[in-house]
Amino acid sequence: MIKAIANSQVETEKSLKSTVLPQLNRLHTEIKHKHKELSSGAGKDSKIVEKARATTQKQIEHLGQHTASFESAGGKIEPTNDPYIIQRGVFHSLHKQLMDENHHRRDLLDIQNNFLTFERHVVQTIQAAMAAFYQTVSGQNNRTNALYGDITTTAQNVPPEFEWTNFTSRHAEVLINPGTPDRTLDMVSFPNQDHASTKPLVQGLLQRKGW
Repeated sequence: MIKAIANSQVETEKSLKSTVLPQLNRLHTEIKHKHKELSSGAGKDSKIVEKARATTQKQIEHLGQHTASFESAGGKIEPTNDPYIIQRGVFHSLHKQLMDENHHRRDLLDIQNNFLTFERHVVQTIQAAMAAFYQTVSGQNNRTNALYGDITTTAQNVPPEFEWTNFTSRHAEVLINPGTPDRTLDMVSFPNQDHASTKPLVQGLLQRKGW
């Protein structure tokens, strides 16, 4: 009997190595690949956003310097130091910054949504592996069979979104809210935006004189 049990265990081991283990090895490779993909992709766009923000901040500081000296200059300033011209540059930099921010935000949102799909895949793969595991060991005696059955039942009862739902609940403060709209210029203000020196003396359209 002991020899028969030992032989049964050996056969079970061989079966598990040929059916269950390959599924888990493939899943492990997929998880490593996903980690590498996230590590190399997410950081690239964040550097672009940081650079755009730094450019905008530099432009705003430049505007602050020349709006402060506007009154003391008696309105006589170089064209390159005209607060109106500088403010146009601020708007240009800010527009590019917002485009970069919104693009980065959408990319991160896509990553979040992809992680939900991937999390479901991970859980379902583990469930499939556990189902194969249960089928393999079901030939064991009733006690062992009952033990493995409980393990598999527990695994099968895990909803595919279980980990993701708990993760988003625990880290809601650092994840992007899909319902948040893109930022626009109307939502942004900056120092000296409405300073009198930023207003044009004459504003309108240039039109070529006809013959």
